[in-house]
Amino acid sequence: MELVRAVASTGSASPKSIAIRADQKSYTYHQLISSAQKISNLLCNADLKSADGHTENKCLGGSRIGIVAEPSAEFVAGVLGTWFSGGVAVPLALSYPEAELLHVMNDSDVAMILSAEDHQELMETVAAKTGVQLSLIPHVPSINSDRTEHDDMRNGEKDGDKSFQGIKVSKEINGDDPA
Repeated sequence: MELVRAVASTGSASPKSIAIRADQKSYTYHQLISSAQKISNLLCNADLKSADGHTENKCLGGSRIGIVAEPSAEFVAGVLGTWFSGGVAVPLALSYPEAELLHVMNDSDVAMILSAEDHQELMETVAAKTGVQLSLIPHVPSINSDRTEHDDMRNGEKDGDKSFQGIKVSKEINGDDPA
């Protein structure tokens, strides 16, 4: 998982640098990695079956996480959050009808769905039919959003640095790739 280490390293060295530009908005490494950490915490606190069939209550152990979102900062945060937790990201095509989504989810043994709010209704139906948990991908604030650096400082974050040295990445990342 060299990519995860590279993102964490760049985020640590340059938290205010632009990581993504999408839809006329810019997202810093700090904003992206903070959102990915929130998703990782959400995933690690869920009771999901790992790839070997055991229930995990800490990290994912190779569990597959379906991700449904337009190409966006939220999609990238969902993938990174899944990888931070030792999971395998399974992008689910937005163009697929429900029957095709059900097939892909069952075939890939998805344990949980992370969905953008835009696709919540369809994914609630799919989650109910497959018996998996559904969680919405949290909004990633952009540089241009209502949330400002002043808001971050009031929440205890100083200088855009929530200290990426402390990123807790699942031990699976340091070992064999679960994918």
